[in-house]
Amino acid sequence: MIASLYDGTVDLKDLYMSTTLKGNYASDSCPTSVFTTVSATRGRRYAPGTKIDYLVVESDEKLQGHKWRDVVYFDEHEDSIDRKFYEERLIKSLKGIMSVLE
Repeated sequence: MIASLYDGTVDLKDLYMSTTLKGNYASDSCPTSVFTTVSATRGRRYAPGTKIDYLVVESDEKLQGHKWRDVVYFDEHEDSIDRKFYEERLIKSLKGIMSVLE
């Protein structure tokens, strides 16, 4: 799986993450709050309760919500997935599985 991240053969659907958007957030730096604000500036508004699938893309931005792209927007633009993010997530998941098996 990790090799397929870097050689471009990974099926992006395997990387989709999802969240349900709220209307009010405790913090403006909350990833979902940042995502909805950034999306609105791009003309993509979501009603509270909307479930979205998204990918994490390469970005110099510090806040995670800046790195989220809903899958439709991603398909329409030239963003690149954040391979390192997905690699680290996969390794963390595998370590969790291995610790249960030990």
